Formats: sequence, structure tokens, C-alpha cells
Amino acid sequence: MELNLSSFEKAISSLEAIIKRYQNEKEDDAVRDSMIKRFEYCYETSHKILRRFLESVLPSKENW
Repeated sequence: MELNLSSFEKAISSLEAIIKRYQNEKEDDAVRDSMIKRFEYCYETSHKILRRFLESVLPSKENW
């Protein structure tokens, strides 16, 4: 099965961009909060991709 990782790649790219910005503007709480939200989005996206992958390679309960 071929997984579409484009959404995850986009999320990682967005997180990398905000990390670079945060390193330049450490005192900006809004940038820090945005970085945290982008991390959460990356985490959720990776979880969904992993679940899709596992569902495709593991047997379903009906086949037990």
C-alpha cells in the first residue's frame, strides 16, 4: 500500500518554519503558542498516518 504523506510533509515543513522564527523571536508568546499548535498538528497527522498503515497491513478482526 502506498501512503500519501504529503499532508505530513506539509505539517513538518510548517513546524520547521515556526521553529526557526521562534529561535529569532524568543520572547514572543504568540510565536511560541503557534509552535506548540503546529507540533500538536504534526503529532495528530503522524498518528492518523500510522493508523492507516497499520490497518492496511494487519488482519482485521473479522479474519481472526
